[in-house]
Amino acid sequence: MAALYSSQISTTEIELKYPIEIEKRLSDIEEVISSWPTKKNLEDVVTWMLQFDNEDFDLAFRIIKNLNVIGPDELNSALAISYSKLMRRAKAKKINISLKNTMFAAIGGASKSGAMIAYNFRLINELASANFLDEDSIKFIEAGEIENLVLVDDIIATGDQSAKELKEVAELMIPLGVKNIFVLTAVGMKDGIKKVQETELAEVFSALEYDEKDTLKSFDSRFYDGLSFQDRQDVFKKMSGYGGLGYGGIGALITFYYNTPNCTLQSVWGNRFGWIPLFNRVSGITGIDKHYPKLEKSKPPKKPAPEDKSSFTVFVEGKTDELFFDLLAEKYENFGLKTFDTISVGPLYSDKLLKSLGKLAKRFVIALDKDDPRKSRIESVQKIVGEDGYIEIEDIIKYADIDAIIKSEEFSKYFEREIFEVDETISTRHIEMRLIRKAPGSVRERNLAIIVDKFLDEDKIKSLVDAIKSKAEK
Repeated sequence: MAALYSSQISTTEIELKYPIEIEKRLSDIEEVISSWPTKKNLEDVVTWMLQFDNEDFDLAFRIIKNLNVIGPDELNSALAISYSKLMRRAKAKKINISLKNTMFAAIGGASKSGAMIAYNFRLINELASANFLDEDSIKFIEAGEIENLVLVDDIIATGDQSAKELKEVAELMIPLGVKNIFVLTAVGMKDGIKKVQETELAEVFSALEYDEKDTLKSFDSRFYDGLSFQDRQDVFKKMSGYGGLGYGGIGALITFYYNTPNCTLQSVWGNRFGWIPLFNRVSGITGIDKHYPKLEKSKPPKKPAPEDKSSFTVFVEGKTDELFFDLLAEKYENFGLKTFDTISVGPLYSDKLLKSLGKLAKRFVIALDKDDPRKSRIESVQKIVGEDGYIEIEDIIKYADIDAIIKSEEFSKYFEREIFEVDETISTRHIEMRLIRKAPGSVRERNLAIIVDKFLDEDKIKSLVDAIKSKAEK
């Protein structure tokens, strides 16, 4: 045992004896925990640190020093920011979000904290309790009165669970009239956000977005400040002996005042084999999945929608296609129809969902990718909806004037000229990737809007517009 200290600790008023490596850091430790928005006893923090091997006390200190403890004020601010992002987005897309057509719900299963987050979210944004899904408000969904569903959570980590649940939610909700699904969180890991967005079922809004540099996975993280590259590797390897990097191997350094996400270092919240956690992780809070059994039995309103030949819906396989059709509808005056809707069902929709679409819209088609390699999938769709129930579409960029785009001032900066001299197919694919498919959300929207406004191939787009009108007439 190293030298002992015998000074008094003001916060505990108990004479404690610690190894010298802990003793000489006591004032630093106390300074760190005093900055946290939730109270933590110095003695408890030191007890947690003493579970590390003596030579790893620096590692323990690095953890508490870099731990992002989110208190109630920070959480409420983040939820308000996320909601503001959602409302700005809705306004830009001309989506009406009101107390009459929007429902909020906690996402997640029994181990999630979404229900509590939804409660905080309601209070901070001054929303009515009737707009949050419970045993009473579910009737509004069953009655087909809800067009917008906002799923609320504290954090998106890997995005795996959220993406999985989102698909289940869409399968239940779209046939009941829900047209737009949004996921709103206080915190989001960028890779996890991307995973959820790739479902093409929802838009995601997170106030605080973090990438690998905010975790232990990246050796560029400030967690490793002052260490050589070899030492950084050694520290990283040591984490496996202290429970590992948490769920998904993310290595996050985040905890909320009420709970710790499992993507955070397990040494912070784990309790296996007698380990004493620094911050606890709670479970047993239910989310929207609690209502699945009832929603499974729900059916669209008993009064079917009237056969309105002036209304038409196109179901597409992604949010990008949804935006493209919305822009076309605006440009071509709803294709001559009084009401034209585009709804994304995602690329991996089930036959069950497909069979339910007719209950949501009496007059509709589902848009299929003409070059989709899943031939059996296309055949299945055709069998379910019939010849008049689907329309084949090409990649968005094929409806554009490629030469005009390449020569334009708006887009010339995006392209590597030498690619276009090799193969037209490569250049077309390259253009779509750069301008649309791989572009950040706001950039993709801007580019699509410019393409629809200025660079459409009139012959090809006329063929698509005529096809839609023809389907609508049938």
